[in-house]
Amino acid sequence: MDRRLFAVLVLALIVATACPPTQSIPTPPPSLSPATGYSANCAGESATLSLNAGQTGSFQRMCANTGTTTWTRGTATEAALVPCCPVGGSVPFPAWGANSTRYPQSAIAVAPGAVGTFLFNITVPSGTPAGTYTSYAALVNGNNQPISAQVLTFTVTVQ
Repeated sequence: MDRRLFAVLVLALIVATACPPTQSIPTPPPSLSPATGYSANCAGESATLSLNAGQTGSFQRMCANTGTTTWTRGTATEAALVPCCPVGGSVPFPAWGANSTRYPQSAIAVAPGAVGTFLFNITVPSGTPAGTYTSYAALVNGNNQPISAQVLTFTVTVQ
């Protein structure tokens, strides 16, 4: 065997065994630092839907206001879910949503100690290949400052 061919084969073997395949599991997002007066605890950090291409589904998250500031919809103190932390996410769900990048609390006001509900719909685009798609969201106030250290994970399994 030619020495050059042998060297190429050895190099290919080294590269193939030294470089592990890319992971299909998204990288976990970082923690966030809540703004002064804000704190929240969202039930569970992930939500999953199973949908077919072209089908619509709803995500709902409930978050307890554990801070000292009342969340008032339509003001700077409003709480909203927004897409964040694209590291490791495989799809931006707002692109699958109703052309919105903010999903505010359902209630007019959520006082400290109360629970706020956040609801949004997504439609899987027609032609989307089967697979698992992940997106991350953060709970922020009206000035886009984090309310919670939690980064929430939303997963859709397209069948």
